Amino acid sequence: MGWNAPCGTCDAPAKATFLNIKTFAGFFSCPKCLIVGEKSDESDDVMVFPHEESLELRTRVNYDKHLEEVMASTVDSVAGIKGPTILDSMLTYFMFDSTSIDSLHCLYIGITKQIFRLLFDKTFKGEPFSLHQFTDKVNSRLLALHLPHFVQRVTLPVDKLYLWKGTLCRNVFFHMMLPVLNGIMADNYFRNIVDLVDGVSILNSDSISVEDITYAGLVLSRFCANFQQLYGKRHMSSNLHLLRHLHECVSDLGPLFFSSTFTFEDLNGKLANLAHGTRHAGLQIAKHLNLFSDLDLKVSELPEGLPKSFCEKISKKSRLCISEKISENMFIVGNYDNAPNAFCDCIGNRLSVVFGEPCNFSTFSRAFYNKQLFVTSSYTRGSRVSSFIKCNDSGHVFLAEILSFVRVNMAFSQDVLVLLREIQVESFSVRHMKKVVGFAEPKLVALHDLVSVCFKILVDDCIYVSEPLNTFEME
Repeated sequence: MGWNAPCGTCDAPAKATFLNIKTFAGFFSCPKCLIVGEKSDESDDVMVFPHEESLELRTRVNYDKHLEEVMASTVDSVAGIKGPTILDSMLTYFMFDSTSIDSLHCLYIGITKQIFRLLFDKTFKGEPFSLHQFTDKVNSRLLALHLPHFVQRVTLPVDKLYLWKGTLCRNVFFHMMLPVLNGIMADNYFRNIVDLVDGVSILNSDSISVEDITYAGLVLSRFCANFQQLYGKRHMSSNLHLLRHLHECVSDLGPLFFSSTFTFEDLNGKLANLAHGTRHAGLQIAKHLNLFSDLDLKVSELPEGLPKSFCEKISKKSRLCISEKISENMFIVGNYDNAPNAFCDCIGNRLSVVFGEPCNFSTFSRAFYNKQLFVTSSYTRGSRVSSFIKCNDSGHVFLAEILSFVRVNMAFSQDVLVLLREIQVESFSVRHMKKVVGFAEPKLVALHDLVSVCFKILVDDCIYVSEPLNTFEME
């Protein structure tokens, strides 16, 4: 489906300022509906939002009514509305509908950390939901994972949750949490987490249908209702309540990754690095901002030579050693294998069938295609590599493990092929994740048939394959 409405997003405190409404710690503080909220029975300083089946949404009609009432009275707010905002007059769309829920702060840093804190913090070790006694086991599972090259942050133990950044929380949420907790959590708690990951993963996908959005809304509503029963009303935070509105945001504004603040947080970090010391930070940032924003242009204007080559090399995010360019988006990385690998006989036999005669060929371990690094199962030098991939061979889409890359050295062909074996899988909890149950016989496909690198999640003796949900968030 397509989306055309204007969209804006920010974290909760900034959103309250822009919309001129109560912050998340106040009554009527939801920017999407008129839920009142209540003070927690355990602490008067904590605002909770118990699950309600029916929610009255904010609309133009009730907003104008509440704004008129607060302007005509001496109270500080009416239904959370504190007063007018210039944002409302700037937009042709209703501003509450045009304001998205930020997945970074709400979902990944917010809900993901909240769940892991409930499960593993010693504060809750006496609660029926606590997994504190399994902390070491979960840590060992997390630290043993092998992740794809595009994952910037390696996993950290749960007792260092305060060090988890947004990208790590996002990868744990979608790709690691379910396999790692499987077999440790009680079934009713695990099914509750499955509902959360299932609903959110649908809303964060490249392609979403109207039926998908409706289904995700039902699943997330069920998650919230069951979460309250399992963990108690005390932990029904504002972030958890906002899950009820995620499907509405996606319906109005597009997939969650369209309006996340990861890019802005990254920019904030780069701007902060322009200041050194605590004095006159603003002047320091302003002084260095031109160099920061115009660096690529200045490098491109340098005359050809070693200085320009050096600047281009260090400015690139990737440090891959490209040894040969096959096409505009296809490269061989590293050297060819010096000695025959274990699959040479298999490759030779299959090439003879394909070309009708014996072929000379070379093998190698890494290829860079469509901005993704693909590696073989025998390549072990990198700390973040995965040989599991998604492939599309003449319309047959399947998961596979790469065994070897092949360069055919014949006058009539300079093809780059891939020897792989299709993975036999069974369903596991959510649609983008599968459990490996076996492997088919090796076969050859073209390198351009490879679609994406997948997460290979090895937990004890079980292997899970998790597909990236979209191409935008492959870091």
